[in-house]
Amino acid sequence: RFHVTDTQKDGGLLLHVGQLVEGELRTGQKVTARVETPRRQGIRRAHSATHILHYALQKNLGSHARQQGSKVDDDWLRFDFTNMAPVPADELAAIEHDANERIAAAEPVSARLVPLAEARAAGAMMLFGEKYPDPVRMVSMGEFSRELCGGTHLNNTQEVGALEIISEEGVSAGVRRIVALTGDKARQHADQTRAALQAAAQRLGVDVLAVPEAVRDLMHAVRDLKKQLTAGAKPAEATAGPKAAAAPAAPPEYAQIKAALREAARMLNVAPFDVPDRTAALLAEAEDLRRQLSQLAQAGDLSADALLQKAETIGPTRVV
Repeated sequence: RFHVTDTQKDGGLLLHVGQLVEGELRTGQKVTARVETPRRQGIRRAHSATHILHYALQKNLGSHARQQGSKVDDDWLRFDFTNMAPVPADELAAIEHDANERIAAAEPVSARLVPLAEARAAGAMMLFGEKYPDPVRMVSMGEFSRELCGGTHLNNTQEVGALEIISEEGVSAGVRRIVALTGDKARQHADQTRAALQAAAQRLGVDVLAVPEAVRDLMHAVRDLKKQLTAGAKPAEATAGPKAAAAPAAPPEYAQIKAALREAARMLNVAPFDVPDRTAALLAEAEDLRRQLSQLAQAGDLSADALLQKAETIGPTRVV
């Protein structure tokens, strides 16, 4: 039994790299190769999703947004592309939306060997600096994507399930990186996103889409309470905390939920799934500040002038 961790092509040979975990191998021995099907399916979903993401990036950012590298794993992908600036949140949402539209459209995926000249004439995407054999393997998805690729793919875009972008960042000058999930991992991430926003909404006593505004109000309230405590003032009505919002007429779309959670996370300077805990901490801090202000009010006037007026004279010395 031999556990394969990598495969490489060397001329006409396919090399299997890994560890012998049981028995022994001898020259000329016949073996049976078996693929771990669930993991392979996750890799196929992620790999096909990179082609779909490439299409969506070029559609929204322009033809300059070309692939500079990628890595795929079980329902996980990393995709590097050319772009001189960070991708704004609204454009990132549009890219994700367009990718998921192509997934839902159930476009057929096919691969065939064609002459290199024919692939070029068909407009197939080619990586700059890459050396391609002739003929080449061209992977097509409906009419929207053609790329030269030797990897494993799905039979239909719908099999990707969903594409969930979880981060976008710079990796070098002019190169950005997107990390995304597909299949079950994308669905699990979406469920966590909904749960996190709902938990924050319950803590704040508002509708889910009102969480960013409520977080802003809470942060302002905490700031004002701190100022009042420093100045020795009584609690003001403005520090009462976030106001409850009326429930929307229709259930919010997932894109709205995701945007609301990300905006709240940005304001709180935490990861999206940490929003409920950070919100709870701020609410506790606001309550503690109000308690301190109440105690201060009960203590009466503690200004310097008031204390000096109550000073006693003991011998030649005034004592506060």
